[in-house]
Order: sequence, then C-alpha cells, then structure tokens
Amino acid sequence: MDYTILSWIYGSISQEILSIVMTPGGTAASMWQSIENLFRDNKTTRAIHLQAEFSNLVQGDLSATEFCHKLKTLSDSLRDVSQPVPDQTLVLTMIKGMNPKHKHLSALLPMMSPFPSFIQARSLLLLDEMNDDAGDPAAKATALVADSRSTPTPAIDNGGGSRGNGNGGKKGKGKGKQGGNKGSNTNSSPSPLPVQPHWNPWTS
Repeated sequence: MDYTILSWIYGSISQEILSIVMTPGGTAASMWQSIENLFRDNKTTRAIHLQAEFSNLVQGDLSATEFCHKLKTLSDSLRDVSQPVPDQTLVLTMIKGMNPKHKHLSALLPMMSPFPSFIQARSLLLLDEMNDDAGDPAAKATALVADSRSTPTPAIDNGGGSRGNGNGGKKGKGKGKQGGNKGSNTNSSPSPLPVQPHWNPWTS
C-alpha cells in the first residue's frame, strides 16, 4: 500500500520537487509531510510578494478594465495563499492607484455612503474613463472662450503708425501756422500807396 501511494506521488509532482522531498527509505507519509512543509514555506514567501505587488499597484498607462482586472487577479492570488483581501481594502487600493486624471472620482468614492463595492467602483471608473475619452465639447468651448477673453490682444507695431502720427502732427502744425499767417494778412488792410504829385511839363 505504501509503495502504491509513493508511486502516485512520484507521478504527480515535478522532478525538481521530487529531488527535494525524496529521501532514502522514506515512507509515503514522510514524503507527503515534506511536500506540505515545502509548499507552506513557498506559500508564505509568495504571500509576501503578492501583498507588496497588490499594495503598490498603480494604474499608470493601463486602461480602467486592465487596472481593475489586475487588482482582482492579485486579490484572488492572495486568497489562494490564505491572505484574503476584504472588498473595502480592494476599493481603497483601487482609489490609491488611480491615474491622476481620475482625481475627481478618487475624491468622491471615499465619501459615498454606503461605501461602494468593488463592482460599483469599477463601473464608476469605467464611466469616468469613457467620459474623459469622449470629452465635453460644450465645456471645452466655454474654456476656450474664457481663455480668449482673459488673454489681452497684443498691439501690432508695423513701424508706420508712429511715422504717420509724427508727420500728421507736423503737417497739422505747419498748416496751422500758414493758416494763421493767411488769416492775419486777410484781416489787416493793405498800406496805401503814396500819392504822386501831378506833374505838368507845360507849366514848369
């Protein structure tokens, strides 16, 4: 019977594990205990690495679907090594790792009452991503108008305005002087010509 169980174990595990747990003269019970101890040690190590990866996960360039899928996969893997993740912790980890473009949603979710489940938070994140991709034409147009109103229009100097003003001013002043002279000549009476005495050659 012991030999039959040993044969079954030999055929069920990989060659690498077999070389670790197999001992000369070992029984099926001792080999099974060695396998259990080996996996228990690996389980703890794996749980540590999974927990670190789960806690430090950020969305980055991942889509909302990919980000949530990775969170759920890590959560399931932690459950498999006897480290189940509560649903609230799953949502909080999602909020912490969200892309900064979802900052409004990440601020809203913790204030919701009752606290949203992972499924609800995932749906809201997908909706927020769709709205961000589609954009809001009305909001963009309003922002554009506000920006154009707040930005002063720079004055364009083509070099001709100042010359035009200078010449115009000079011409205006010149014309004013000429007009003044003409006005004074017109208003004042001309000096009378001197009267020449009448000369008669027959009387001289």
